[in-house]
Amino acid sequence: MGRMKELSLQFRGYMVKGEAMLKLWGGEEGFIEMKPYFIPENKLSHTLIKRSVNDNGFGCEAITQAVVDIYKVYGFPNNSYEEFDRTIVLNAQQCSESIKGIHI
Repeated sequence: MGRMKELSLQFRGYMVKGEAMLKLWGGEEGFIEMKPYFIPENKLSHTLIKRSVNDNGFGCEAITQAVVDIYKVYGFPNNSYEEFDRTIVLNAQQCSESIKGIHI
């Protein structure tokens, strides 16, 4: 048999993704998949997680809840591996910080 090869991947940071519950302009509610955001390893904070909550550009009156999945990212920008880390559920008050946007 051939010799086994080993590949080491460097930890790069976190990918934040999930679903947001939206209050639409007509009063209806619905869920939408959020646009994922990458947060470098030394920048992860509750504030940036809350600010990563978004409506994926759909447009709505408010984001009333979000289920946020956080993944650890290893590898390179165009070839990476994600490992599930944790899930966080945010309420309407916590989601209101998302309007500030994410700036790293």
